[in-house]
Amino acid sequence: MNATPDFLLKGSYYALFQCGRFVTSAMTLYNAGDHATAIGLAALAHEESGRYLYLRKQWENVSKGQTVTVEGVRKYCENHLHKQEWGQGDTSFSDKAITKLAMDSNQALPGSEERQAAEKKLEALIEKKRKRIPHDRDNKRMQVWYVEPNASGMDWNKPWEQDKEEAKQFIQAACNAYSKGYFKFENLEFLRASNKEFAHAIEAWTDRPTLPPRSSFIRLEF
Repeated sequence: MNATPDFLLKGSYYALFQCGRFVTSAMTLYNAGDHATAIGLAALAHEESGRYLYLRKQWENVSKGQTVTVEGVRKYCENHLHKQEWGQGDTSFSDKAITKLAMDSNQALPGSEERQAAEKKLEALIEKKRKRIPHDRDNKRMQVWYVEPNASGMDWNKPWEQDKEEAKQFIQAACNAYSKGYFKFENLEFLRASNKEFAHAIEAWTDRPTLPPRSSFIRLEF
């Protein structure tokens, strides 16, 4: 069965809606002290953000006359890593090596060989880490849900043993991913600026559900 533009439009929007629900629940659990489950839900939020972007792209393809099947969409979205890759978005890094290279670059004279070398190393390291993010997030998703033998085989993975600061950063990244989509739908002039046809289709869907509010995602307790 071929996917219609209306089918893909609604699937895309519903995925963003679900992303917001996951982020809301992740924030609640984080503030309640359940950092592991909060990370797990934030990982799923990243996946739904990726599903939203993937389905929106398929809407564009179908609108241009290409054929997309429902089965193809279903099969593609069964892969957790595919959705993590689409949901990667912009990333920031809390890493000692990156911080040091950034400091070296800023301290060197503009245009100097030292600055150029530091900037080149910094770009290469950031790109390397960026490529790992979808895999790292998917591995983290499995780590926080399942009790399995650890890497050494001498002990068990304990999902509930998660670092609070790492959980905060993981959830904040999911909040940021959701906020980007939320902002466009709540301010349709920006959506029209990037894709006029998609914005018109969204406006014509008058009974679409209201997205979970972004404002509730700033209340992390530290």
